[in-house]
Amino acid sequence: MGVDVQTPASSQALTDHVDAHVEVARLRDELALTRRMLDDAQRLTRTGSWIVDATSGAGSGSVEFFRILGLPGKTSSAHFTECLTNVHPDDLPAVLEGFQESVATGESRPLHYRVVAADGSTTDIETVAQPIRDETGRVVRVVGTVMDVTERNHVQEALRASEKSRQAAVMAERDRVVRDVHDTLAHAFTGVIVQLEAADDAASRGLEAEAGAHVARAEAMARAGLQEARRSVMALRPQALEGNDLSAALRELVMRMTDGTSVISEFAQGGVARRLPPAWDEHLLRIGQEALTNAIRHGRAQRIVMELDFSDDAVQLRLTDDGRGFDTSSAFDGLGLAGIKARASSIGGHLSISSAAGSGTTISVSVPHSTPTGP
Repeated sequence: MGVDVQTPASSQALTDHVDAHVEVARLRDELALTRRMLDDAQRLTRTGSWIVDATSGAGSGSVEFFRILGLPGKTSSAHFTECLTNVHPDDLPAVLEGFQESVATGESRPLHYRVVAADGSTTDIETVAQPIRDETGRVVRVVGTVMDVTERNHVQEALRASEKSRQAAVMAERDRVVRDVHDTLAHAFTGVIVQLEAADDAASRGLEAEAGAHVARAEAMARAGLQEARRSVMALRPQALEGNDLSAALRELVMRMTDGTSVISEFAQGGVARRLPPAWDEHLLRIGQEALTNAIRHGRAQRIVMELDFSDDAVQLRLTDDGRGFDTSSAFDGLGLAGIKARASSIGGHLSISSAAGSGTTISVSVPHSTPTGP
């Protein structure tokens, strides 16, 4: 009778096989944890995330996405047209037209519409659609967010009947929250979705290390998104500026947003740094975040340089990229660049945008030292 004897080579192969299964199981656990964190962040901010194939219309969304649209029976996937089942009939044509324009032009489009519940009540929805291009520049997917803004709209309607100064103050605060949510959470959610898709793809091809790196980035983005959501609701200073000056916060932002990508990035500071008013720090940080995101996602830039210059009479933030560029005559159609313009104006800054199709983009905000900035 023969005896089955394991050779060292076969024993090592078995060990490697077991280790690979353990690693895949660990990655799946981390992926599940990250998704739960994303669900918590979306539930807190009443914001859902979604992704749609631009050709087939096949899509998927988060639990909060389907809840907001009045489709709690759905799980994770649905055709684009199914997601519009409860959209108010009067609003549906504009939603379809806006989505189609976004796919055709490759530009982000904010959409506002109502969802009708079974009892006839309506929910006000704000959607930001973000087209994603392939290597040829063709839009292949659209990712985005939906936000339940019913309460915000009700507050705005009520304030219209109140005295003017109180209305202006509360509206300004509401606008601040909405703008901060767009600048932080919407980008974080989109980034998490892209990283999780990449992790699933890498894991299916047996690339455990690559999948792990994507999961780690997604987890970090989800944690940051949840934390920033809480800070925005409580009107707290951005976490990146806690214990950091503006230069350090911008440098960290550039490194974090280009990590794991093919983008070559650089941050440089000119002049002697000086203390700025807190509002300047926050608005310039958010402007840098939005400009950087636009360069990567819209412009598909491969090289990005961000500079923060301090002179005797002004502070200037400038971002230059070698991306696709765009027609500056339609620069403020989307929420992103419109937000940059609003932030620059709120701190007395001058916004300059230089771009043309195929020639990259330079965005510059210069804020004069017209008020004391402290020591």
